[in-house]
Formats: sequence, structure tokens, C-alpha cells
Amino acid sequence: MNMLKRVLLNEDFGFGGAWRWSPLLCSLVLAGVFPWGVASCQRDEPSAARNVVIIVVDTLRRDHLGAYGYDRDTSPAIDALALEGVSFDRAYATCGWTAPSVASMLTGLYPSAHGMTNPGKALPEGVLTLPEMLREEGFATAAVVSNQLIGKRTGLERGFDLFDEGNIKGHDGLSTDGVTETALAMLDDLSSRDAPFFLFVHYFDPHYVYLRHDEYDFAPERVGRLTGMEGIRALRLLEPGMTEEEISFVQDLYDGEIRFTDAGVGRLLSALKTGGRYEDTLIVFTSDHGEEFLERGWLGHTRSLYDELVRVPLILRLPRWSGDEVIHEPVSLTSLAPTIMELLGLEIPASMPQHSLVGHLVHSRPESTRAAILTEVDFVAPSGPGRWSEKTAQKQSLIGPRYKLIRDLLNDELELYDLDRDPDELVDLAAQQPERVRAMEQELDALMAEVKSTSVQGHERQLSEEELRALEALGYVDGEEDAATDDD
Repeated sequence: MNMLKRVLLNEDFGFGGAWRWSPLLCSLVLAGVFPWGVASCQRDEPSAARNVVIIVVDTLRRDHLGAYGYDRDTSPAIDALALEGVSFDRAYATCGWTAPSVASMLTGLYPSAHGMTNPGKALPEGVLTLPEMLREEGFATAAVVSNQLIGKRTGLERGFDLFDEGNIKGHDGLSTDGVTETALAMLDDLSSRDAPFFLFVHYFDPHYVYLRHDEYDFAPERVGRLTGMEGIRALRLLEPGMTEEEISFVQDLYDGEIRFTDAGVGRLLSALKTGGRYEDTLIVFTSDHGEEFLERGWLGHTRSLYDELVRVPLILRLPRWSGDEVIHEPVSLTSLAPTIMELLGLEIPASMPQHSLVGHLVHSRPESTRAAILTEVDFVAPSGPGRWSEKTAQKQSLIGPRYKLIRDLLNDELELYDLDRDPDELVDLAAQQPERVRAMEQELDALMAEVKSTSVQGHERQLSEEELRALEALGYVDGEEDAATDDD
């Protein structure tokens, strides 16, 4: 889509928000003023897909991708996919860390409903997952994951004929090449079967620790006190006095990890093309959450609900669909599972209460979108005598077309942001607009009551010593020596 077309479709210029065409603009197209083809004004129902591939990149910020306006070449393969698909500019993960977010993608439920809210909880048996439903419909199903938080002990392996977690390398390992090779082998296996397939591919490498890649190294050798060899604990000890140059250095290393992962994604997409599966496959690209780079004094993720953490990339590449479209309305990743079901031509089960995103793509059907969506975190870190400091966060956020309300239940605090005028969420308007806060809090209460009316308790499981050590290394929990420096 050229720049003039993007400008004309942007909500700031009065054409209704999403890429959806206004009657005035459509009339101009039909009159030949803008030579973009009539099809965009007359979108029909999308063609049904045969197969599905979901690609999730861990800890990937949307604003570090070229497709979302980043000026560094971090994501050529992902950008090319966006040019052929539909990009959602305001897609939101349900939570700021991996397990509840991925569980929401695969169940269509918010964390308060599926119950997988802490590292020690697994998905309950009574919660149906997308791969379970697809396998029941005759699909061959496979997954490769590279984060222990969504490994075999979590319940998220249910419904997969093939489930590989051999590429879980931990915080200081590289897994992109292994994930890609495993996914390619699975793709060969799935393609040889006389059945449609569902493939879930999870990449981990943009998660801290950020490792250097000679071919994609955007960072100098060192900046100030940093060499890039610091673990998450050491880095957090330096946070209070970290300079802008040091913060930029950390982001340079992060960008290198994104570029390295993008190359793996590119290999996977190329294999779909060469294997003749690209045109009949629905491809979903997204992230489980973003990352905070000291915008509010914290490096990492998990315990806040600001946009740098929960606003994620979402790209859909549909079979036989003219691409490069952008939708600006807020949507939730809880809509992924029902969207996939609909685009496969399958009935959306009642266990997935969230709406499909197909209504955003088709002009002939009435809108069925919720006015606001939810993000939440209810995190309690594992603790134990002399070893673990207990860290908790209990927050909820209501996100509307313009305003965002964040409620901190532990501190009894409310924040209100105007995302149109203040997209970085720097100016809290709660004290200035009490009536809006009150109305949005009532809407949030109603939505939470609706979500919790069907909630189930996550299955408690005992974390192994290996899992606890890995959580500490990943920054999800702190050792005793870190407790005094934890300001999140």
C-alpha cells in the first residue's frame, strides 16, 4: 500500500478509523480518482483456508518491526508477510508474560477464565484448546515451543499429535535455528498426510539475555558500563542510573535478536511456498508480549499493562486475499481462535465467547465488535525460605477506541490515558476526568464479571528445581539478594 493510500485510510484524516473504506473514498475510487481497484471497496467473505500456521515470537515489540514503522531493518521477512496480509495496528495480548498470553491465543479465553495465571498453574482439563478442536475435525496438529512456560507440563500440549520442546535452551541459549529446523521437519511430515494441518511455531530468542549475531549486529562493542554480557540480575542492579546511551545499547542488542529470528521466520515461510502450501494456508504472525526498556524504571516484562508490553504485532495472511491492509481498531488475541475456526469454515464453539476478527475484514456483514477489550495480570511469583522474594501484581486494564483505564487492585490506584493524544501513556488523566474514570471502571467491572462467570481454577502443579532456576534466570522471580532492589 503506498503512502498516500495509508494516509487517506488513517483515522486522523476522517475516514472512519480502520482500513475499512468510507463511502466517500469508495466513490472516489469508483470514479477513477484513485486507481487502486474496486475490490477493496467490495470485500466479500474470505476464501476458506485448508491449513493453519501460527508463528509466535516471544517478547517481540510491535514498534521494533518495519511493518509497524520502525526505521531499522530488523524484520524483512515479517514485513514482506505484512505486505501480503492484514495488519492489526492495535492488537493486544491478554497479559504481559508468556503462559497466560499463549493460553488465551489457544483457548479464546482471558486469563481470569482459563485460570493459567501463574508459573505454578497448568491449564485445567476442562478448558478446550484450539488444537483439540481441530484434531476432532480431522486436522493433523503439531507444535514446536522454545519456552518452558508453555512446555509439556503446562497443559498447552493437549491436542497436538506432535509436540516438540527440545529447543528450550534457556535464557542464554540460541534456539531460532533449531526451532526452524524442527518446524520444517514437522511441515514435511504434515504435508505428506492426507489431512489439513495446524502448525504452531514458537520462537524465543528476543527474550533477554540478548546475544550478538555477527551478521546482524546493530550494537557497538560496549557503551558505558555495559558490554552486553550482563545477566538480567546484574542489569537490573544498574537500572537506577542507566544512561540513555546505555538503554539504546540494550535495544541495539535486542534488535539484533529480532533480525536473527526474522531470518528463521523467513526460512519457514519460504518452505511453505516451495512446498506448494503457501496459497491454501492461513498464516498468523504475532507475539505473546512486548518488553519494557525503562520507560517506567523497569527492564523486562510480566507485571504491568502499558502498551509497550501488551500491544503486540498481529498479521493475518489469508488465502487468495489481496493484502497490505491495516486495521486500527483495538482487538484482543482472544479473538485468534474463533477467527481461525471461522476462516477454516468451521463452527465456532460456545466455549470461545470472543468474537471472530472476520467481521473487521468483510464489509457486507454488520459489525460485531466489543467497544472495549481487556488485559490483565494476576501474578504471584514462587517463594520459599531464604531463596525467593515474593513478587505480586494484580492489575486490569480496559482499552477502548481512544481511552485506556488501568486499575491496580493491590495499591487501589487508577490511571487513565488518552491514547490518541498520549500514545506513550505519560500523562495520567484520572484526577482530571473522574466521570470518565467512573464510567470506564463500571464497564471494566461488568466485563470482569462476565469473564469470571465462566472461570475455572488453574491446575496447581509443583515446580521442579530446574524450573525454578530457569524462572530466576529469565527474570520472573528474584533471588534473596535481589529483593532490596526490586522496584517493580
